[in-house]
Amino acid sequence: MGKFLATFVLLLAGTHAIAQQCRPVELRVSVKDSQESPIYDAQVRVFTTASKEAGLESTRSEGLSIFKSVPCGEWTVRASKDGFEDRSATFTAGPESVVFLSLSLNPKMNQTRLEVTDSAPPVEQSSSQNYELRPAEVKNLPSNPPTVADTLPLVPGVVRAQNGELKIDGAGEERSSLVVNQTDVTDPA
Repeated sequence: MGKFLATFVLLLAGTHAIAQQCRPVELRVSVKDSQESPIYDAQVRVFTTASKEAGLESTRSEGLSIFKSVPCGEWTVRASKDGFEDRSATFTAGPESVVFLSLSLNPKMNQTRLEVTDSAPPVEQSSSQNYELRPAEVKNLPSNPPTVADTLPLVPGVVRAQNGELKIDGAGEERSSLVVNQTDVTDPA
């Protein structure tokens, strides 16, 4: 009788220890974005591979979802929200009373195809643009320049240097082509 009672007590104690280890746990899932900010209204689903589901919850404003009674065993947690890639993690509910799990969702990359087609502009025949001043335009100027050398700085690309020399498109007078009344007046030297 003593051995029977001792075996019964050991069996009862072992069953009680197993029962204590397999109590349902509280699962707290924190869902954050890649910047560690909480994600509101993300869908958090807890399930097993055998399609047994412990629940579906939405995260609160602090990005937290709480499942009160998750039975012991191995579970998968999946978090999803529009605009973010889904994230999954597995955990084993054991003797702990509360399990904390954190999932980080990355934003989805929008894959947009952009095709740009254009034709190349025609090649210009000369390297500089042609500017033309008409005598009527020069006569109406308030400064009324008396010579061609005084009139040229009014044309875009022509500047008078501090030493009085004209610079045409960045080069000196002697290196530029200058046409006056359809005559080439460039100094050949």
